[in-house]
Amino acid sequence: MTSGVPDFIVAGTARSGTTAVADTLRDHPEVFVTTPKEPHYLGLGRRAPAYTGPGDAETINRAVVVEEADYLRLFEPAQPGQIRGDGSSSSLYFHEAAIPVLQRLNPDVKVVILLREPLARAYSAYQYQQMRGFETATFAEALAAEDQRIADGWHHIWHYRRMGEYTPSVKAYLDAFGREQVGVWFYDDIERDAGAVLRDVLAHIGATPDATDREALRRINVSGEARSELMQRGIHALTRQVAVREAIKKVLPYRAREAIRRLNLKPTGLPTDVGAELRESLRPDAVALEELLGRPVPWRS
Repeated sequence: MTSGVPDFIVAGTARSGTTAVADTLRDHPEVFVTTPKEPHYLGLGRRAPAYTGPGDAETINRAVVVEEADYLRLFEPAQPGQIRGDGSSSSLYFHEAAIPVLQRLNPDVKVVILLREPLARAYSAYQYQQMRGFETATFAEALAAEDQRIADGWHHIWHYRRMGEYTPSVKAYLDAFGREQVGVWFYDDIERDAGAVLRDVLAHIGATPDATDREALRRINVSGEARSELMQRGIHALTRQVAVREAIKKVLPYRAREAIRRLNLKPTGLPTDVGAELRESLRPDAVALEELLGRPVPWRS
């Protein structure tokens, strides 16, 4: 371990279980994860963000840790010998910015990558933005508007389709750090055997594997429509400010927060009207990812 820098990162991708994994790792006595879980310094730091999408000003623009000194201070509370981690899911998508910083800070860093079937991931991100009160378009409208939104400076959570192009980012990390330092897991693996994934991740980052099958990994980032619009507006008003969200996280563990959120969610299926088109457009990436990893990709068909 190198003092004061991350020993591992949970690099992404967003809406693929990164929060559940990072928060569960945080419970392990040998592991320290920064607060906030996503400082976003590696991929987005070194300049003040000025994203322009709905809600970006009060969320991502305030959440990014800009200065390196401030970022490194996040690791100071770690106990001697603890394995220190950063759970910023932006680190995978913004690999071109993140990798050089990681190579400078700690060339021996362990990288944890979690990937999800791209349509399911995209729709989860879409519903997440709906739940927060920021997304008002239909899923089809949002996909059609994506290129313009990106050109207009909306931050990466809005990049529903583009964030599903995994191969360039995964290849960049493998090229930079090698296969011994980069571990890749699929959301399907977590759904099938969460305990096994957790033990694999712990072993990968150098912690003692925990034989307990953690409940926190069983239902990850559940998305859906709000049952009560009034309740949803209340949740949104309370959590739109970064400081409030971080205060809530200190009081309520991940499982409690997810349970409260699920109370007002009505699960919905993936839209069939745009699903086939989106899957087909991302099929070449799935083929390339399978060739890169040398093992089956669950959503390739």
